[in-house]
Amino acid sequence: MEKVTRTQVLVQIIDGTTEQQTHAESCAKILEEIVNHAEFEKKVKQTKFANPTRWDENRRYVKVTNDEILQIIKQGRERGTMDDNQINLMVALKQLSDRTVGSVRPGELLITTNISFFDRWTAASDYISLAAHWLHEWLHIAGFLHKSWLVNRRDISYAIGRIAVEIGKVLSQESKPLKAFIAKGEVANLGKGYLDAIETVLSPETSAKFASLDISSSSQKSLQLGFVDLGTDLRPVAGRSYPIISAGNARLETLPVPMSTLKVLKMDILAFFNDHMPDFFGGTKEGLFKVSINTRNPQTPTAGENDVTVAIDFKVKDGQYAPSFLYKGVFRNVLFSDWINLRFDLFELDTDAEVYYNKVKGVIAVPLKSEIVL
Repeated sequence: MEKVTRTQVLVQIIDGTTEQQTHAESCAKILEEIVNHAEFEKKVKQTKFANPTRWDENRRYVKVTNDEILQIIKQGRERGTMDDNQINLMVALKQLSDRTVGSVRPGELLITTNISFFDRWTAASDYISLAAHWLHEWLHIAGFLHKSWLVNRRDISYAIGRIAVEIGKVLSQESKPLKAFIAKGEVANLGKGYLDAIETVLSPETSAKFASLDISSSSQKSLQLGFVDLGTDLRPVAGRSYPIISAGNARLETLPVPMSTLKVLKMDILAFFNDHMPDFFGGTKEGLFKVSINTRNPQTPTAGENDVTVAIDFKVKDGQYAPSFLYKGVFRNVLFSDWINLRFDLFELDTDAEVYYNKVKGVIAVPLKSEIVL
């Protein structure tokens, strides 16, 4: 008879207090019970995941089955490490932006958790939210990344995070050793912190809104370039409305320009609103949105011919925001001296955008130092 090996979950809070480490170990114990639960294994095997691929040790995206996903979890296989049946959580608690729960860098084993969420969930005795969050981030460490910078609620990390919440709530009722411990918080609210946090990322209606003030509306127009006026806010705030000003607006002339030799560009696509896209078949519109960047001097266009391009496929109806465009990093820490050239291409497709996206993805390099945030 084959021996069943139990998966362990170990956690270390880097430079944390004794209280923080003790609480983290309690969450790890709960996560250990979750991943060894028969219902967890069943749900992982039955879930239909979006983009079931893994960034493997050879730096390639490879297709994976549900059984392979479960096996990697059970074996505690962080990307680039040996199977040891241990999910190792190395966590740093830091202050991050208001809506970011945590982040990892592909190829590294460190999980950065927003201390604000850690403290909030600790105070609420919501151990399950931290357990689900750490499993979510660990899955990134294991090689399960979002498709480009897009997110989908059926992505492996999001879907399994939700499964962890479901099983954690079951344990709060059925597991005698953990029942009293987990249920220090209200059972109905267990895991709610994590679920609310991911919905903030995934749902356009809970994210920052962008009101078109300076760009005239039209029933049909080509792609327009504009800038979001955040006022005194450093980053967009969920639920708050911001005006968009066109790229030719005179107000942009007053923007301060750094005088250093090198400048740094960071670029996010915060939202994509479809006023009206032409479509021969009507209904939901499929499209491909490409952003390209280079630092060539426009007077010597043949110099420095390397471009970096990001492609995003989407489906959206007229008069709606396309999902998965919100708050995702596109370019980070692009150094340039005098010139920066951005190109935006919008393609309307009348067939499945996934086919086109996969072709484009095959020729676009994935930056290994990009940061993955929840």
